[in-house]
Amino acid sequence: MKKILNFLFVRRTETEDKWWHRLFTVLLLGSGAVIFITAMCLNIQSSNHSWISYKPTFSLEQNYKTVGGKELPCSIKMFAFEVTHTEPLRNSDGIKCDGIIISDFDSRRFAKLYHEEYDRLRTGFGLDKYNFTNCQSIKDVACVDKEISDMNSDPASQKFNEALKNIARIKVERNFDYGLMLNDFYLWVIIPTLVFVFWIIFWSSVIYRSILYIIFGKKKYHE
Repeated sequence: MKKILNFLFVRRTETEDKWWHRLFTVLLLGSGAVIFITAMCLNIQSSNHSWISYKPTFSLEQNYKTVGGKELPCSIKMFAFEVTHTEPLRNSDGIKCDGIIISDFDSRRFAKLYHEEYDRLRTGFGLDKYNFTNCQSIKDVACVDKEISDMNSDPASQKFNEALKNIARIKVERNFDYGLMLNDFYLWVIIPTLVFVFWIIFWSSVIYRSILYIIFGKKKYHE
């Protein structure tokens, strides 16, 4: 350890009790600390990883009853977004229940199952007859409003809505990714530490040592 410190920090008889040597040491360690903290903050800021991930199972999947995890009774509107596009979901889209955000991929997968079941139930309750074919155009607001009103007043409509509530459920299993945590620790601590050490080596062991050699010549360092 002593040899390492002697290598990092130059110690010569000419520098003992010199104010400029102490000033250099303070500036070197201070700037190194600033660089270390800056590098750590940049790494933390650039990392958007979450060590906790959620494996979701949708209520329409066959293994829903047997799979473990916490059940989230999500609102029906959580599944009303479009599922045919492939670009990232907008902030208002996707499944967000009880503070848990389901990934874009799983949100689309669940929404696809939901819409398929929605169409099946709509047909099963006989509500598919309300398809606005009696309206000359979907822009015919009065006709569309009447069609919607007729559908909502249909006795089967209430049963249909109750059935929808029963399928809008998710179970999630929480997993802790230790590998990702170690990777982030490496980025947040190890890399800034290496930057700090290289900074010390460059200014003390290379630049400062070279300056002292030029001024005072070659002399033996303290052991």
